[in-house]
Amino acid sequence: MKKFFHFILFLTLLLNQAEAGFFSDLFEVVDEKKEKQFKEVEEEVISADDYYNSSEEPQFIEEKVFADDSMGEIEEDTSFIASKNIFLSYLQKPKKVYLNQHFSIKIKAVLTSENIKDITTTFVGGQAYQVLNRGAVWKQIGDKSYSNTYIIKRTSLKSSLPSIKVTSTNTRGKKSSEILKSYSQKLVALKESTLFSQVLASNFNLLSHHEKKYDDKSNIILLEINATNANLEDFILPFASRQGIDSLVENAYEQNIYYFAILPNYQKELKFKYFNLTTNKFNRISFPIVISDSSISTQTDLNPQKSKYFFYKVIALLSLALLFLLLYIKYKKGYLLFLALVLSIYTIYTKLLTNNLTLKKDMIIRILPTKNSTIFFKTAQELEVKVLLKKNGYTKILLPNTKIGWIKDADLSKN
Repeated sequence: MKKFFHFILFLTLLLNQAEAGFFSDLFEVVDEKKEKQFKEVEEEVISADDYYNSSEEPQFIEEKVFADDSMGEIEEDTSFIASKNIFLSYLQKPKKVYLNQHFSIKIKAVLTSENIKDITTTFVGGQAYQVLNRGAVWKQIGDKSYSNTYIIKRTSLKSSLPSIKVTSTNTRGKKSSEILKSYSQKLVALKESTLFSQVLASNFNLLSHHEKKYDDKSNIILLEINATNANLEDFILPFASRQGIDSLVENAYEQNIYYFAILPNYQKELKFKYFNLTTNKFNRISFPIVISDSSISTQTDLNPQKSKYFFYKVIALLSLALLFLLLYIKYKKGYLLFLALVLSIYTIYTKLLTNNLTLKKDMIIRILPTKNSTIFFKTAQELEVKVLLKKNGYTKILLPNTKIGWIKDADLSKN
């Protein structure tokens, strides 16, 4: 009986242990399912940066939450998610550009905010670059989408592109900002040459050229150039002793310049090259230097008193005045004397047209009568010059060294 009781007790303990092991295993299985469930939900959460960087177009997804009905309703904690109102992407980003080339970057912005009043752009970081149209206006291309194109120029082999920060402001004054990170771009420098003008252009047109004697040893050359997608502001002739751009007019992708260069008079041909961005080849431009006696309105013409036509004009006027004087002596008609006096006064006025003028110290003399004309001389002290011509707010003067320049009338009034 005692052995039977011990057997029953042993069997009871064995059953209790088996039951405990069973439920322990059961609980462990339930825990594994829950771990797996939470693990699956965690894997479904995608970071905003990874997601939006995966596509140029912003998209919106609906996240599904997997919950165990036995656990009740799960509340999603969204306190860590920042509200994003601007989505930026590149619509156009050239992978390869040349040093000093004008190239375009086109950006798209999708704005989720309502009642957008203003969109502004700032450029963050980068080095040795120029944004040539910082004030470019954003254009609406869709319901909530906008685009803008910026023209950029990289000026050094050590340059790097900036990131682009876009800020939107709605009618209530609320602002939202987002930054579009810069991207890698291959930069190529063209081989230097004594003929390379440093210009890269999709289209290049030499509209006109004029050559004129500058002094006893030099000629002055004036070029009018029009180009598209070009850096005409860098135009240079490496072999010119003195040169400059007297006017530069820009309109979006088109430029027009007036350029001058002073070359030795023994140079009989002008040659230079530019790089054609369409064909990726150097194009050569050349023309003979032919000195003309005709007057060019935009050039520094020679002293008009040295012209043979001027001499013949003075002789003719004086001869006519003398004829009227002889007729007056013979016929005693007053109008003949009047005509003789008028012609004489006009001849004297023409002859003395080049009246003297004293310039004060630090007066600026330009090579052409244009607003942005290059300054080629500045008086170090008072200087006596001759006035040759007045035109469009400028006065042409003859310097003691026989060179001719232009000075603003506004500067003369302060003289």
